[in-house]
Amino acid sequence: MMHRSLRAELLKLVTTKATYGLILGAAAVVALTVASTIASSKSASLSGALHDQVFFLLTSINVGLFSLILGMRVVTDEYRNRTIVHSFLSDPGRNRTLAAKALASALAASVIAVASLIVMIAIALPLASAKGGTLALEGSDASAFGGFLLSNALWAVIGVGVGATIRHQVAAIVGGLVWVLVIENLGSGFLGDMGSYLPGQAAYALGNALDTAAALQPPAAATVMAIYALFAWLLGIAVTRVRDVD
Repeated sequence: MMHRSLRAELLKLVTTKATYGLILGAAAVVALTVASTIASSKSASLSGALHDQVFFLLTSINVGLFSLILGMRVVTDEYRNRTIVHSFLSDPGRNRTLAAKALASALAASVIAVASLIVMIAIALPLASAKGGTLALEGSDASAFGGFLLSNALWAVIGVGVGATIRHQVAAIVGGLVWVLVIENLGSGFLGDMGSYLPGQAAYALGNALDTAAALQPPAAATVMAIYALFAWLLGIAVTRVRDVD
């Protein structure tokens, strides 16, 4: 039965305009971020691997937000459109439905991440070269990009958990934006080394986007992100199972 639930969730994603809007939106934001960052950088700083550049960190932050929002919308769209009852009819325990939503969201977030990386590379290399830089795809970029893909998949799972817990779409998305853009920045400063265990900081470290002594190593960052994703998903299940659906 799980494969049927997953197939249904994937079908919803590929037939929903919002999915393509998020992919195009992420690509557009990445394009603007890379172009503006390179335009304001000195040629001497535009050298080495792509993942060592400021625009890769900014890309990690921005695309992570899109993946988080995608995960939230997979759940909250159904509550908003009152179709969630139909999704739960074949799964009285609701576990399988939320598991399928988490898997489908993770796959869709990976597509967003791949599209964003393609745009980033396609813009960064020629622009840096035109400015006299020597950016190049290096072997270390492969592991960084792999971490970037994984972090976005986990952001989407977190989004599913948050969406299932809060249900209200605007509240969930605004809360996610405040967390990533405000609380993460403040928390990483106030908490010192412990700030590296925040989900956002772990996500950026997973993609080797952070160049600080406090940053977690990718394996540890992956573990931290996976724990956050599992906790959010389990919380979403717990709340959904005891909450009435109308």
